[in-house]
Amino acid sequence: LREEMSEHLCVPHLAKRVGLSRDYLSTLFRERFGVTITRYLQTLRMEHAKHLLRDTDMPIKLIGAIVGYPDPQHFNKRFRELESRSPSQYRCV
Repeated sequence: LREEMSEHLCVPHLAKRVGLSRDYLSTLFRERFGVTITRYLQTLRMEHAKHLLRDTDMPIKLIGAIVGYPDPQHFNKRFRELESRSPSQYRCV
């Protein structure tokens, strides 16, 4: 997941790649990591985005695309939901 976070990843596609049913993969993943695959991937993406916001001067639109959110509005919305502030506000802190 870390290596392909910028790609559009969905549970059925991942399950097919590892040869398991979607439900079984989801159950195993949740038992192992305590969260859903979707939540885990979202967390990975946002942690990487925060790193890029802190340590680079890349445009926010580009950072969103790098971490798997090619639509800037969607990236801003998801970031704000998790961090309670926009990517621009996070960068300024």
